[in-house]
Amino acid sequence: MKNDSFVVTVEWIDEYATPNGAWTQSQLDQIGVTWPPPRGWKRGAVGRVITVQQKAIFEQRIYKEDA
Repeated sequence: MKNDSFVVTVEWIDEYATPNGAWTQSQLDQIGVTWPPPRGWKRGAVGRVITVQQKAIFEQRIYKEDA
């Protein structure tokens, strides 16, 4: 059976930070975090279930000028 969802972890979030150690608005959109990200956003995102498509977009680190 194909798994069409992914559970967000802090390790996964940290792994896909930009080279500057931050995250793009596009990335945060994929995990349901508003822009600008509020204090504690990472803790709030952990455990959320997202689609594999959202996971793939998050992992691309799409920059605004690339979109």
